[in-house]
Amino acid sequence: MEPSIKECKARIEKNVKSIQEKMNDPQFVQELSNNGHQIAYDFLESVKYDLNWIGLKNGHHSTDYIDLSEVVAFIGSGHIRWATSRTRLLLQTSDFRKNKDLYYYEKSKIEACKRLSHTFSEMAIGDSNISSKVLEVDRIVNQIYDQFQRKSSCYIATTVYGDSFSPEVIAFKEYRDNVLNKSIIGRYLIKIYYCIAPSISKILSNTNRLNKIIKYFLFDPIYKSIDNREHFN
Repeated sequence: MEPSIKECKARIEKNVKSIQEKMNDPQFVQELSNNGHQIAYDFLESVKYDLNWIGLKNGHHSTDYIDLSEVVAFIGSGHIRWATSRTRLLLQTSDFRKNKDLYYYEKSKIEACKRLSHTFSEMAIGDSNISSKVLEVDRIVNQIYDQFQRKSSCYIATTVYGDSFSPEVIAFKEYRDNVLNKSIIGRYLIKIYYCIAPSISKILSNTNRLNKIIKYFLFDPIYKSIDNREHFN
């Protein structure tokens, strides 16, 4: 038996009311910082069927569909904003990448947030205020995602040392972000590096002997120089 539009609306409104009431609970708000992406996903799943059914029956331009769609998008993107708040703070700390479990958890969380925020930004929204807020969250998530992509890539050094979390690779990344990235010449060198590094790393991945030579004569001396510089400072 097909559900009525009234039943679908009632279920969506019940889920919306339930999630709104939880926002008064400090523990739930704290949970949003850790698992806002999962909460947003569960919320979307709880209303998706009914919302799609209303769109199918009444049309995607109907008032019922647009009103409910924008509420879902607003609440879901709000959860995503909470989920990214801790990640943004962690990205500013120098020790973040050294904690592998935390780093990979936050990275996977942002990947999930990226998929969800895109879904919410594509939903039917009639209110321009809500639309701008949803799109702003999508923009923030994409910025954070880009930071992870940039900070997690140190192609040649990772290939040479075989581990993106080795002390040497971490030191190279920190030198790139904290020293080179602060000067015009440094940023230019970084751009050149990322143009040629992927191709070089592919070549090196198949030549262990050449890897060892480059590691011994090039990267190890650079690492010692960076390490000495940090201790001196």
